[in-house]
Amino acid sequence: MSIKEQLYEARKLIQEKQYEEARDLLETIDHPKAKEWLGQLNVRLAQRASTQSARKSPSSKPAKKTKAKSSRSNYLIPVVAMVLLLVVVGVVAVVVLPGLNNVATVATGEPQAVVNDDSDDNGNDASTSDTDSNENDEDTTDDISTTTSSGDIVGSGVRTLLPDDGTYLFNVELPDGYTCECDISSNQVYGEDSSTNFRIQFAQRAFDPDYYLDKTIDEMLANDIREDETLAGQETMQVNGRDVVIARVADEDNDVEISYNVKDSDGHIVRVIIPSYINDPETLHEAAMFVAGNVEGELGEAVEEFFTAMTSERVSYDEATDTWFFADLDSAKLNSIMVLEGWTFESGIVPTLVKDGDRDTSATSITSQSRKVFLDDGETLLQWVTAFYANSGEDVESEEVVTVGDNREVVIRQEYDGDVDQRTLNFYFVDSDGDFMVAIVQPFVENPAVHREDILAMIATVESEDVRWEDQLRRAGYGD
Repeated sequence: MSIKEQLYEARKLIQEKQYEEARDLLETIDHPKAKEWLGQLNVRLAQRASTQSARKSPSSKPAKKTKAKSSRSNYLIPVVAMVLLLVVVGVVAVVVLPGLNNVATVATGEPQAVVNDDSDDNGNDASTSDTDSNENDEDTTDDISTTTSSGDIVGSGVRTLLPDDGTYLFNVELPDGYTCECDISSNQVYGEDSSTNFRIQFAQRAFDPDYYLDKTIDEMLANDIREDETLAGQETMQVNGRDVVIARVADEDNDVEISYNVKDSDGHIVRVIIPSYINDPETLHEAAMFVAGNVEGELGEAVEEFFTAMTSERVSYDEATDTWFFADLDSAKLNSIMVLEGWTFESGIVPTLVKDGDRDTSATSITSQSRKVFLDDGETLLQWVTAFYANSGEDVESEEVVTVGDNREVVIRQEYDGDVDQRTLNFYFVDSDGDFMVAIVQPFVENPAVHREDILAMIATVESEDVRWEDQLRRAGYGD
């Protein structure tokens, strides 16, 4: 099974709340994204365990169990991607997607972090958040109704391209005031703030949107609902000549997720999903209907060129400032670094630093980890890293802390993964505004310590900034 397939499987397990199985799998995957997810999953499991313990205390007032619930469709997010898609880069381009270069993109508001510590399972990561939901006290599981109404949703917006699972695209017009906070593998559409968001995904089985081409939306819903879920309500509305089936699905905790299910012009079922943690989902009704009325899914060879173009623009050099820029599209970051003489960047699944063109003796990747580090009073970066990776399953053979540049701490650890018999030299550090980053000398490098001082000197110059999806499109030659 390839790394991509293993990451997909891990995301599926997290989506299905099989957290222990997901953790076991992630511990066997030698990949920065797997390490990131594993750390987030362990932190989240510890938080859930602490919460459950508090609920069992006789002196504690019972609290509602709330959480950010992932969608049931097999988009398998992120879970990354989140992601996850570091490996989608291997896609080979064949045909240009018609009209892509003429697609305008939304560009409103200030950049926001695409992935944060409390993002849901659909996010550029695999965390399993416990946040406020729209849970009701009354039991809704028997409240199943089917009504039909029609009407046009009036609105306007700008067409853009949104990714789905790093393999497919949506060509969609977003309503005015909405923009996508995306990474290359997943999308999250925001209104005014994080309390008004939804996602767009294909209904699919085994990563195959064609699975439901010859099936009705009702058949899809019947197949898609898990054993611990119940269809709590269903109605059909029309917009722009399309039937939109609005389904309300309650899980065992009575948290309700709302999905707007529609067939695009090719017959693929597209889902606009409002997660269960949205407190007032009805405020998103018009926006969800607007999207359902115009969204078109894109699949096949034409889409491969899009992702190839996006990933081929990951590395660039600014001669005026002697600075390399390397985009981490899986965490929606644009990183910068000043490299030493003899070193350069090579593009690939992860942009890689190489000395004198010899990957075998020097290949070192630097990646953003989609989180900020905020140390408690008296806490050191070494303590934070140790706690974050406490259950990674790797043996720490040596570790030290050094300071580089303008008082930047770097935790250096040599780690051994006995499951795959691999040893890596890892450099953990935080940039000037708190972005957590990791430089990893690749396991096939026989003497990783030989370039230690060079790597530390370059780490002193690294910065990571959020990059909007619209800007990523422009870098790759799409949009205005």
